[in-house]
Parts: sequence; C-alpha cells; structure tokens
Amino acid sequence: SSSWCRRHSEKMPTPFCGHSGDDYTDRLQTVMIDGQTVADQAPFNVSAQFAHLAWRTYETLREAKAKARKMISGWRLVAYFQDVHGSDRDPVGLMQDESTLDCAVLFTGTNDFAEMFTS
Repeated sequence: SSSWCRRHSEKMPTPFCGHSGDDYTDRLQTVMIDGQTVADQAPFNVSAQFAHLAWRTYETLREAKAKARKMISGWRLVAYFQDVHGSDRDPVGLMQDESTLDCAVLFTGTNDFAEMFTS
C-alpha cells in the first residue's frame, strides 16, 4: 500500500487502503468502446499518466516531487499545499508542462475516516 496508508492505517479501514493507482491505470490501459480497444487514443492515452500523478498527493512533498519527475518527463510540480479542516489534511498539487505551460491540478479523494461520511 502507499506510504500515506502506512502512516494513516489506524484511521482508515483496510479496504480503503487496499486500492492503489494501479486499480485505475490498469483499466485505462485496457479500456474498450464498442468492442474496440481505445487505450491508445485521447483522452485515455494520457489519462493513465495523470492517474499516476494524482496518487502523488497521498505522499510527502519530497516523495511526490521525485516520483512525478520520473513519471511524465517535462512536467514539474509547481505548487503544493494542504487544505486543513480539523484533523483532516487535504493535499493539493499543481503540475505544469514546461514546454506548453499546460497545467493539471492534483488532489486527494477520501483520505480521512471522517470523510467517509461526507465524500
């Protein structure tokens, strides 16, 4: 499981931490429409890369920067902060393509037990 789950395992039920980015990227790499594989077509061909990046929000800033740099060349983490509500911390990241200046916002899903009832 991810490092976030290891650090917060006491707060989250086991099934929550039992899934990972691979659960999503595997589907994106085999997606079919009307019996035809479309994984190599837009938007699916890029979605798998961004699914991996989205999971970086569950890691420390240092881990996120290092892994994001390796995952999609030419993209860098330009902003990172945490939206804090009581004990819940929701990390948010902003990635930017260095050549086109396109951006992608990364944020966590349910990452605190209290959110299980509000998400």
